[in-house]
Amino acid sequence: MKEIKNDIRKKYQYKDYVVYVKYNEEELTYEFYLQNEKYGIISLMFGIPKSDIEDIESIILANIEDYILTYKVDYED
Repeated sequence: MKEIKNDIRKKYQYKDYVVYVKYNEEELTYEFYLQNEKYGIISLMFGIPKSDIEDIESIILANIEDYILTYKVDYED
């Protein structure tokens, strides 16, 4: 077994949801994951090349409602 280091760079709260932002050093991309705090499921939202990132918060806000709807359909009661 091998220990894996925590690669979460940022964590944002939005209503009952948390968005985790990870940096993938191999792909040079940021990955955005969504989780409802009441559920144990973390779902990949999308990835963006590092060169295309200017404002992480505005990217999240522009996309989160659509991903919350998808998350609700896929994972919530």
